[in-house]
Amino acid sequence: MKTNNLFEEIKLEDNERSEIEIKDPATKLVIENIDFGHTDTLIEYFSPTGSIGIISTRRNPKINVVEVVTNIRDFEAVSENLKNNQVKHGQVLYPNQINEIGKNFDIAIIRTILEKRKKLIIDTSLRAMSQLKPDGYLLIVGAKKEGVQSVSKHISKLTSSTSETMAFKHGIHLIRLKKPDDYAYQNLNQESIFNKFEVRGLEIDLKLDERVFAKGKLDPATKLLIENVEVEDGSKILDLGCGSGVIGIAISKLGKNIDVTYVDDDYAATEVTKDNLIKNNSENFAVFLSNEFDKIKERKFDLIVSNPPFHLGKQTSKIVASEFIKKSYFSLSPNGKIYIVCNAFLPYEKSIKNIFGNCEIVARTPAYKLLMAKK
Repeated sequence: MKTNNLFEEIKLEDNERSEIEIKDPATKLVIENIDFGHTDTLIEYFSPTGSIGIISTRRNPKINVVEVVTNIRDFEAVSENLKNNQVKHGQVLYPNQINEIGKNFDIAIIRTILEKRKKLIIDTSLRAMSQLKPDGYLLIVGAKKEGVQSVSKHISKLTSSTSETMAFKHGIHLIRLKKPDDYAYQNLNQESIFNKFEVRGLEIDLKLDERVFAKGKLDPATKLLIENVEVEDGSKILDLGCGSGVIGIAISKLGKNIDVTYVDDDYAATEVTKDNLIKNNSENFAVFLSNEFDKIKERKFDLIVSNPPFHLGKQTSKIVASEFIKKSYFSLSPNGKIYIVCNAFLPYEKSIKNIFGNCEIVARTPAYKLLMAKK
């Protein structure tokens, strides 16, 4: 548990994502420039802590706060933060639940520091605009290098709304957009477009979607894994951190009676994976929105495959892959194998050997390497 004086002694769960937000000057910029005392309802998007929503209740205990997150780690952390800070009128939602809460918000806040998917930010902003009261406004806060200005201009053009920079400090912009009187939300993702490609003699269709890693294309690291993994008939496989689901979909076609479990902590990833599974006529699968192994603790696998993320915000981080490796060992059946593909400069071999007692470089390119270990 972490307490930070900047946030009026509010209590926040201590993790790397919250550390990034606490140090972000965007948080302070919003707090210093918004009058929460005259606000009845507030909805905040993409915050891993819910900090602005929590602080708003310090200024106005009657304010109703909704925090919208895209992954299960943030859902759990924000839920805990609301509870620990005794926020009486607060809830945490995923994007698909927004329509359940009505259109009655005074302020919607979009954070950009930990959300890199520009299309998701734009579509979320358009949806957030529709949740506002007639006199409500949308706040977009972030750095120029995070694309906050271009995003705001794009939204202003799509909605015919007026925008103004409320504050600018330390390279951070706080931009306000007024909801137009005749605004109605239009979904940018109505038409699904799929990209067909071949790998290892297989034809795979992937949904072109900017909300997931590689955006519906086959990235070289994933291709390296698919081209070199060994799969036996009847295997139970876990695609851990599945993203678009491409690894599991491809290798499920390499044998008979393959059963694949897909897990990701990101809501959009699980939705795109389901679309890709249907498009590719996949069978014998299950998809879980889960923080690593939390929702599949009782399952055992013959094979675990992963192309784990190595960035946390703007920084390189080994924490996600390290947790994957550690927990994978206990989820493998005897003689089960794990394949991890990663950037060539990442020193995962030591972590794998410490857990499994062995590690082999199965394949490599100048940029990537595929590691394998056996239980």
